[in-house]
Amino acid sequence: GSRVFHRLLFAGNEQQLSDYYAWLKPQLKSNQSWQGIKDRQSPLGTNLDRAERFLLLAGLFGIMLAAVAMAVSAKRYCERQYDPVAMMKTLGGSRKVIRNIFLLHLCLVTVFSIVAGLLLGYVLQTVGADYLAKFMGAELPQAGIRPWLLSSFIGLVCALMFSLKPLLDLFDIPPLRVLRRNLGDELALSRVHILLSFMTIFVLMWLFSGEIITTLILFASTLLVIAILFAISRLLFAAGRKLGLRPGSSWSLAIATLQKRANANAIQLISFALAIKLMLFLVVLKNDIISDWQMQVPANAPNMFIINISEQEVEPINTFFTDNNIAHEAFYPVFSGRVDAVNGEEFSRGVSKQEDEEKNEKAREGVNREPNLTWLDSLPEGNEITEGKWFTDGNTGSDEIEVSVFDGWRETLGLKLGDTITLLVNEKSIEAKVTSF
Repeated sequence: GSRVFHRLLFAGNEQQLSDYYAWLKPQLKSNQSWQGIKDRQSPLGTNLDRAERFLLLAGLFGIMLAAVAMAVSAKRYCERQYDPVAMMKTLGGSRKVIRNIFLLHLCLVTVFSIVAGLLLGYVLQTVGADYLAKFMGAELPQAGIRPWLLSSFIGLVCALMFSLKPLLDLFDIPPLRVLRRNLGDELALSRVHILLSFMTIFVLMWLFSGEIITTLILFASTLLVIAILFAISRLLFAAGRKLGLRPGSSWSLAIATLQKRANANAIQLISFALAIKLMLFLVVLKNDIISDWQMQVPANAPNMFIINISEQEVEPINTFFTDNNIAHEAFYPVFSGRVDAVNGEEFSRGVSKQEDEEKNEKAREGVNREPNLTWLDSLPEGNEITEGKWFTDGNTGSDEIEVSVFDGWRETLGLKLGDTITLLVNEKSIEAKVTSF
């Protein structure tokens, strides 16, 4: 009763494989399936998915940090140009001339920053790819044109949207500031500009990630943090104002200066706090992912496996391991089977033909691979019962077959204690009762 498995491997870039799968999917039979490297049913697929999401979050945080840095730096730069602009206006400089000067300056800085960022990213990617290629034994593919275009577009939009309001304020500085230095210091924040800035960040994050749910969660949580930080900063400034009003307080001048520009100082405080928060979040997330990977594979986990061992060969192999001081796990039988039904309800086939899909439309959602099955009298070392009781020979007083199911399969198949599952082994149908997980 041996089984023969045929596996056909396809190599190509992501677009080629996606196009080929779209053509092949309608032609797959019920006993055929397509499994990609990112299949979440495999440990490799799960780890790749987590790593991809981490890099996605890192990219989203990078966009937010770039927006914050651009907004803060543009505002500070324009504030430092208030006096020169006022002086230029007193000497006869027109608004058009001043506008052309600073817009040209902005264009040059933007182009230089984008080019420098692209070159730095290319160098870092090349170094990282060469480093990984030494361990993988294969060259990693080069990045396509999309990352270059997307990065340039994000840089251009950030430079435009977060520099526009400070530049408009700069162009409106009156010539009288030469005599009255306080003119222009309290230019009001535009609600429209704030709304456009947040919308720009959201659209850029969505464009970069392609996942609306992830973008919404991250964006909403960031807005909540900003609101909390703004409220705290205003409370601190209000408390400082009361402290500064006390006669003889050495903080009077400092508190008065902060209070004079409370909104601007609050926004600057929020910007730096948000940048620190995003960087700390990335560090914690990176450490959490790495520790999770390390926990999945213990330090003494086997890295070599022996299969197709007959019963007569078990003892000689055990003796060989003992004589050579080779640590090994216990031997146990393994065979493949198919879970066909739960409580008589058949599964749907994930990648069947169109007529099979219509037939199984209302069927229970199943799995696209055959699980490994085994039989043992005692619970293997390193395993534990999370629910139910382990079975022993003859403990039921009947010929009813009992099975213990892996927790991961319980979640996938929606199983509970007492369910009856139908197994197909060597074309023979076997019904068994779930007694433990």
